[in-house]
Amino acid sequence: MKVLEILERGQEILAGLPDRGLPGKTAASYQKTHDRMRVSGCMDPMNGARTRDTYGVRRAALHYGASVTLRGLVNELERASTSRDVEKIQAAAGALHTYTELVAVPLQRHPPEAEVDFSTRSPWQDKAEKPRRGAGSKKFILPSLPPGWREKLWLALPETSRYRTVIATMCLCPARPGEYVFGIRDEQYAPGVQVLRRGDQLLIYTVPLKSHGGQYGTELAGVEVSIAQGGAPARHLANLCDETGGSIEVMADGADALRKAVGRAAASASLKGVTPYCFRAQWIADAKSTLGSGEAVAAGAGHISVKSQSRYGRAEHGRKGGGGLLGTFSKRQPRQLTAERQARFSRLKEHAHQLRTAGAKGIVGGDISGSSVGSAVARSEPLKFRVHGGEKTIQWSACVCAGAGGVKVGHWIG
Repeated sequence: MKVLEILERGQEILAGLPDRGLPGKTAASYQKTHDRMRVSGCMDPMNGARTRDTYGVRRAALHYGASVTLRGLVNELERASTSRDVEKIQAAAGALHTYTELVAVPLQRHPPEAEVDFSTRSPWQDKAEKPRRGAGSKKFILPSLPPGWREKLWLALPETSRYRTVIATMCLCPARPGEYVFGIRDEQYAPGVQVLRRGDQLLIYTVPLKSHGGQYGTELAGVEVSIAQGGAPARHLANLCDETGGSIEVMADGADALRKAVGRAAASASLKGVTPYCFRAQWIADAKSTLGSGEAVAAGAGHISVKSQSRYGRAEHGRKGGGGLLGTFSKRQPRQLTAERQARFSRLKEHAHQLRTAGAKGIVGGDISGSSVGSAVARSEPLKFRVHGGEKTIQWSACVCAGAGGVKVGHWIG
């Protein structure tokens, strides 16, 4: 191929890739995965993907890494062309041609979407003999944990632990580990997890990860908790709110540091296999038992689709009112399942129930095939779901911060 043709092909492929701004750690992780795929000589994200999550990460890494790499190679060839150095031009053109040959077919098979289209069927769904999540998944650990394991773990923490307040919050809400780390999410400042005391209740809310401006999640989600029923963790947070004027910000140094802190606390409490995501799975199990599967659970968990909760804890492993749960709220209304999907989901649940009552061992589940229809609805006020009756009008304000450490003082307007 001629140099001009190589350059034009590289520019054409690059134009079809999204130019997404990603957090530093996410970008570095995607680039590392992309580089491993490149060294292996196969850029198809389906190759080596043992789970759907792995496929998703490899696909995202292909799109991000290809965008960065192609931009660099195209710029290098353009600079070489202006220098009129034949050897540099040939070397740059050769590198660009080799790379475009490597990624052209995988990008054609697994293209990025210009707009979010939930009716599109994922190539992973057509994969033969798809492996299912094994016993290491967090929802499969819940049956082996004793009742009240969250409070037991929290009480095992020393009074001087810098993660005492963070883990107390994890006992009561489904925030992801990364949501306790302050930073910029969805082009807005996310100061960790916010806790507000209003009378005998706590409102705990966060700016969720994986939202992408409301396309894949919601920009705000939270839960309403009874202090009396929430146990020692709830009383701890309530006391801190009283000391700081009514509200606090709860933050961790990093998701990895939080994971290690939870691991140490779990070991002290003689609990095996507990990670930060076990708290999220347990909360969803409790919410299903308390509020029923549906919009209420999805709203509190920060999901944009009702079906996402099927990947987490089951109602049979939850406690009604566990963690003092009273209700949830969300910026966007989660999408409902289609009638076809709902019927299939009901059949799967009934089949699993029959196997359990017949004495079958293990947990039976299955993917819900088909597509989601509908779109998330943005609301000017949070959408709230309660165990029974009554709603409160809530206004959000920017938090004014002071202090140091894992808890910062904030202000609430309501």
